[in-house]
Amino acid sequence: VVSSYVRTEIEFQRSSFRFTDLADETAYYNMFNGMVYFDLARRYVQNGDITYRRTIVPFMGFGAGVGMYDFKGGAGADGLTVAIPRAEFGVNFMLSDMIGIDVFYQYQMLVEHGFGWNTDRIGADGISNLMATIRVNF
Repeated sequence: VVSSYVRTEIEFQRSSFRFTDLADETAYYNMFNGMVYFDLARRYVQNGDITYRRTIVPFMGFGAGVGMYDFKGGAGADGLTVAIPRAEFGVNFMLSDMIGIDVFYQYQMLVEHGFGWNTDRIGADGISNLMATIRVNF
């Protein structure tokens, strides 16, 4: 935690891709990400002498990542990918002082050399996901 509104995280994400026209092809990517998150409401609020924790806090985050694609099948190629930018917007639901659930929309612009069949050029693809994760605060 950097401040009452800002936190940083290092994340690992594994995703898989299936192709409609190529049933035997699957692509996986493993990526490490660095993110800066901004809570859009103060997580801890003081009311007189009492400090309480909000149970619902909206947030947004920005960052970058780097990882590798791994193709399973005959038509694809492995390669390096860089996610710049990565952006997230969502809501955190705290179940206790330590455990919470984040529900969010994630966008990544993947800049890669070696994704699939375009191995001779550098390309960019946008990928977006709706995600839910468990948060543990230390």
